[in-house]
Amino acid sequence: MTESDFILVVDDDDDIRESICSLLQDEGHTVIAAANGQEALDALRKHGLPCLILLDLMMPVMGGAEFRQRQLADWQLAKVPVVLITAAGHAVAKAIPADGLLPKPLKAEAVIGAVESFCAHAA
Repeated sequence: MTESDFILVVDDDDDIRESICSLLQDEGHTVIAAANGQEALDALRKHGLPCLILLDLMMPVMGGAEFRQRQLADWQLAKVPVVLITAAGHAVAKAIPADGLLPKPLKAEAVIGAVESFCAHAA
């Protein structure tokens, strides 16, 4: 797997996931969406490594914490930065190793800022 110029957005809430994807696409980024951790792992196997994963914590099928454990256990996937997106609060998020945290409700500027920290902007 090689690093690609896309962002993986993982959130079970259709409205939130679609809003993030639309925002980032409007900013010129390529986005792949997943509704849970299992879909995210499948997307990584299919599409390769993104420049960033925006990861919700509370999801059915496979939550963010389990996804992160599996990601970190795979040496190829472990190098992809992860920014958590959660309403659970900082205390819960601190228990999960991540490269950043975006609290819900999300602010567009914060999402864009997090992405710009890890991904080259599409021209």
